[in-house]
Amino acid sequence: TYFYLEQFPVIPPNRYETDFNGITPAAFIRERVLELVYTARDMTPFARSLGYDGEPFVWDEDRRLHLRCQLDALYFLLYGLDAADTAAILDTFPIVRRGDESRFNGDYRTKTLILGYRKAYSAGNWDAKVRG
Repeated sequence: TYFYLEQFPVIPPNRYETDFNGITPAAFIRERVLELVYTARDMTPFARSLGYDGEPFVWDEDRRLHLRCQLDALYFLLYGLDAADTAAILDTFPIVRRGDESRFNGDYRTKTLILGYRKAYSAGNWDAKVRG
């Protein structure tokens, strides 16, 4: 029923067109999803549908981690979650944490990056490059 639908945590479509210091969430998401998805020529129609006519992006694990963390940080902001809530939610992913800690000398890198990007985006710095 419609009552159930109203309870789903869905971001209103017009929110994606809100201006955040010169960038919209829609544009921000589109750029990152394009780079994450268009890594082979068989995805050329998808890239063209987004207005991109360049070559496929090179698969780079570190770059892809940053892109995913940037998207996660944006969504935490769109859902109105503060840094403490964001950190608490990220702590509910023990498999990701264990994987990161084994790969990155004990650092929960995904959490570090998401919190760093979230902080930068909250301050209006959409071009931030978070180290981690």
